[in-house]
Order: sequence, then structure tokens, then C-alpha cells
Amino acid sequence: MVNEESKLEPTAHLSHDGICPNPNSDIYGKNCSSSYFWNEEGHILSNGLRNIDWKIQILYMDNATQITAIKKCHDLFNTPRDGSSVSFPFCAASFGAFNTGAGSTEICYRRSKPWARMFDLNIDNKDDLCSPLVGVNVMLYLPPKVYNETDVTHSTRYLVLSSRVDSFGLIPEISPGEISVITSVIGLLAAARAIGEQFESFERAAHTSNRHVIIAFFDGESFDYIGSSDVAYDLVKGEFPRILKSRLKAQLDPIAPSQLDGIIELQQLGTGDGKKLNALADGGQVDELQEMISSLSHGAAVAGGTIVHPTNTSRMPPSSWYSFSRISSSIRGIVLAPFREKYEYRRINSILDRAQWNVSQRSTAVSEVIVAASAILRVAADYVRLDAAQKQALKIDSEFVHSLIECFIDSADWFSCEFFNRINSGRFKPSSAFYSGKSTYVSAGYRNPLRFFVEWLATYAIGSVSYTSNVKDKKTCDDLGKDQNVYVYTWQADPRTGEYHCYRTPLDIHQVNSPAFRIDGAFL
Repeated sequence: MVNEESKLEPTAHLSHDGICPNPNSDIYGKNCSSSYFWNEEGHILSNGLRNIDWKIQILYMDNATQITAIKKCHDLFNTPRDGSSVSFPFCAASFGAFNTGAGSTEICYRRSKPWARMFDLNIDNKDDLCSPLVGVNVMLYLPPKVYNETDVTHSTRYLVLSSRVDSFGLIPEISPGEISVITSVIGLLAAARAIGEQFESFERAAHTSNRHVIIAFFDGESFDYIGSSDVAYDLVKGEFPRILKSRLKAQLDPIAPSQLDGIIELQQLGTGDGKKLNALADGGQVDELQEMISSLSHGAAVAGGTIVHPTNTSRMPPSSWYSFSRISSSIRGIVLAPFREKYEYRRINSILDRAQWNVSQRSTAVSEVIVAASAILRVAADYVRLDAAQKQALKIDSEFVHSLIECFIDSADWFSCEFFNRINSGRFKPSSAFYSGKSTYVSAGYRNPLRFFVEWLATYAIGSVSYTSNVKDKKTCDDLGKDQNVYVYTWQADPRTGEYHCYRTPLDIHQVNSPAFRIDGAFL
């Protein structure tokens, strides 16, 4: 598959998702009716392209040198000349390919059949190639609530600010997700960075009000909300954030579903006019959401933006809120996005999901990301009851936003940008054995580089070095994290200066898969 992306029409239907994303997990019913055609403007096929049996092997090539060599070989030996037919020898290529991203259980099962594995000479031939999709949620607790067995249980309130970190395409691992995922991740990281700059004030307010904020980067959401449903399942079981262990000297306080006041999710930033964002919510919750929507409006206004309010007949688009609504109807939800009734962007979950902005469009997109970040920043500040003077000190770092857009979107890959190279410092290297370009796909392994960059950037955004200023090496830094799960201690370079610090961050990394794999008797 070779495609000249620059020649694609912006209005072309190029989403590889179906007309109703995640239809089996829709809280409004599993019937994909016209009322729920969120992806009507972008879908190619009603059920999407992900599960189709094409009957042929499809390869995606983006290496210009290799493509040129194949074209030259084909034109030299396989193209008729002067009206004559072609004959032996022909130009041919032999290849071996192994893909850990089957896209669905059906496809994986089909690939596991003996006839489909006849030529699997170049891989480890196991009896079972079908492993559960494994994601990695990155969670920030602002601030963390430390467990104390003498405290009143489940008294603290929580607000979740979120974005997803995964998408897919026809060839699953080729999923750049620049609009489906990346712009929203940037907005959420920018809000985290602003809180991190004033974290001591934010922490005091949260402890005084007993209201805390969780920033969540959910993985696997494009596959029936793997990341958020895993969290919801743990909440119900009393195992979130972690199971209490007597051997730990300090650990995070357990959270129950009744403690969650709501979840606000960013979606598809960079596709609107740069100023106006829609607060999308379920009509039955609109009256209860007025305080949060007012905070969003005030925050957006600081950055020159506006928020369009939902109505009593509104429906929530496909979102992580679905997972939490199932376990408790009291958990409120808002999606903050440029679209309103339907998706306007036409490359959601696609191998072609690249921003491709011109100069003017890029400027508009940056403004939109900053408006969204400013809006959720104000919600967080109001939620923990930060006083007026301290709210004024909270500012979105536009330079940070520009740096993330340059590295995540403008760069050809995530390994050729100096800002990312400093923060990476060789910890994650591109693999010659697997596709290591821009990919947001949640697979059966850990090769997706996005989750590592999100973890490191979250560490930089929120992590404190004031408690570890005397630490001068990695081993000492690592040792500080023993016997507790409240903070992660990370020896990492400042991406702006390159200087190393030991960051203390209220961060947790959760390996997640569908709760179906943990429920006894579940039909898989």
C-alpha cells in the first residue's frame, strides 16, 4: 500500500472506524441507529475496516528508498514495452511479516489456523498467537491521598480529567492518531504542567477541601474502552488505585465509585476554529453540571475562547465516561471537543490520521489546544477550592504546548526532536525488527512508544525536585521509591536544559486489559 497523502482531499471519507464507534459498549443501546452516527462524515464502511478478511496480504510501506527500488524493479522487468507482452524473468520480492496487532479476536483466530501459519518460519511458532490486548494507563494523583487506617473511609471526593492515548487503522500498528489522540494528550499535559508549576498551593487547597483531581491517560479506549473499563472494574472491587498491602510503609488510599464526582475528557482538538469548544454531556445530567461548565467557560475565556453549553436533550459521544456510568449513574461526564452533533474530522482511527495543517491551520490548532487546556485547568482549580489569587497564578505554558506539537506532530517521528531526545535520553530506542514510527495502537506488547513519552512528560510536568535536590545519581533516586506506592522517583533529564534531576511524581502506571479476562466464566 503506497499513498501520496498530500493528494488526499480533506473532505474524503478516510476513517477506518465504523459509523458508530465502539457500538457494543454504547450506553444508549447496541443498535447503531442514525441518532448515534457520530462518525457519519468520516466512515468508509458502516462496520469499519478493522475486521475485514481481505483474502490477501496487505503491506504498508513508507520508506521512500524501498518504494523507489520496488518501482524501478517493476518498471524494468514487469512493464510491457512497445506493445509487446512481458515474459520471464519477472521482478518479484519475498518477505516475511509478523504483526502483533491483529485488530480483533476474529482476525487473530483466523491467523492462528494451521493453513494460515504454513510459512511462519521466521517467528516463534507458539500454539496460541491470540493474547489479550494490553494497554498502559498513566495516572496522576493531584495530590495523592495517602492511606490512613484511622481516617473516615471514602470521604474524599475526586474529579477525573482525561484523554485517550490509543487509536487504530486498517493496519493496526500504523496509527499516528494525531487528531484522534495526540492533540488531546497535549492539552491534558499542558494543564498538568500549569498545576505542577503551582503544585504546593494546589496541594494545600486539595487537602483543605478534601477534593482531589486525577489526570488519566486511558489506553485501549478505541477497543471498547479497555483502559477506563479496567479502572471501573477495579473501583467496584475496591482495588483502585492499588490493592492495600501490609508490607508498604505508605500507599494510596482506596477509592470507591461513590467518590467520583465526574470525568471531563478532551477529544479531537485541532479541528475547530481555535476559539469555540463544545461541552457535550448527557441531557439528564446537564442541571448537575452547571458549576463545572461555568468553570470551563471561565477558563476558556482566559485564553480567548468560549464554551457552548449542552442542552437537556444532548447525548454523550463515545467516551470513557461510558465505563464509569455503567458502575454508577451518579458519576457525571463532559466531553470537551470542537464537534457537536457529529464528528467533523474525517480521519478518526485511520492510518491517515495526520494533522497536515498549513501555517494558518496550525496556529488555529495551537490556540484550540490552549483554550481546552485553560478550560480544564480552571475546572481543576475551582474543584479543589483554590483561592482567587492562586487561580490568577495558574497559566498555560504556551511554549510547552508549541514544543509538544513540534515533536509529536511536526516531526517525522518521535525520535528526531531535540526536546524529546533529551527527555528520552536513550531509554526507548526505535526497533529495526518492528514498526517504530508514529503509532498509538494498543497491542499485545509494550512497544508503543507513546505511553513512554506520556509518562516522561507527565513526570516533567508534575514532578518535584525540591524534595530530592541532594540526589545526584540514578541508583539513589530509584532506591527512594521502595516500600511505598504514593510517588514514583525518576532519574530524568529536563527536556529544556538537558540537566538531570530526581523527580518525585504522584504518578502510577497501570497495565490494563479488558475486565472480561479477569471475570470467572466470562465468554471470550
